[in-house]
Amino acid sequence: MRKKIILLTVLCMGMILSACGTQKEEVTELNISVAASLVNPIDEMIELYTKDHPVKINVNSGGSGTLKKQISEGADIGLFFSANEKYVVELIDEGLVKPSNKSNLIYNTLVVIKNKEAQTLNSLLDIKENGSMLAIGEVSTVPAGEYAKESLTNLGLWDELESSLIYGKDVTAVKTYVERGEVDYGIVYKTDAMNLENGEVMMTLPTDSYQEIVYSLASIEGYSNEAECLKFMDFIKSDTGKSILKNYGFEVSE
Repeated sequence: MRKKIILLTVLCMGMILSACGTQKEEVTELNISVAASLVNPIDEMIELYTKDHPVKINVNSGGSGTLKKQISEGADIGLFFSANEKYVVELIDEGLVKPSNKSNLIYNTLVVIKNKEAQTLNSLLDIKENGSMLAIGEVSTVPAGEYAKESLTNLGLWDELESSLIYGKDVTAVKTYVERGEVDYGIVYKTDAMNLENGEVMMTLPTDSYQEIVYSLASIEGYSNEAECLKFMDFIKSDTGKSILKNYGFEVSE
């Protein structure tokens, strides 16, 4: 009888240990907001990072100004990667980001792209003269649009071209307009122009015609999984993360 009891006890313990071994590790969910121009490298980082970490990372993308507004209004976001430093500075002023949790990580430049069927122009003024349209990001919410307006203004072209402009909700929309042939020309980041399928770069805008394009990465105060967000933020800033960003054409601060 004693042997039977011992045997049953051992069997029960084995079943308990087996059940524990088959339980899946608890997965943490992180919500992050990233500028539209960063979606591809961030997706690649997430795929690599989640192989070794029990984390599900949900990406909210769009124009940085829109994303910042969502965070200011209480969106459940733990990490913000903005295409314009000013939006992160505004969040610092609002007490939603610690200055120590902000990092200026990468840089970009502006180019003018055209649909493959569109005429190559020597001057942007020809856009108006030949009745074409130029797509840029919304100047109030899309950093690429803000930089484009600044560049065109400093080049003395804004007033001339304003009636020929079409605005996109983010830089990806601008690129799509051009690739689909909905407009002939558009202003996007250099990194967005690296994988055009039905378009090509027509010219690079002078870098002294707009302020330096600085992307800021920051964690949001009070997020429930802030510690996990900081770990992923460290991964983005690691040599591996920087290498991925470089592969997509970004200039990376060392």
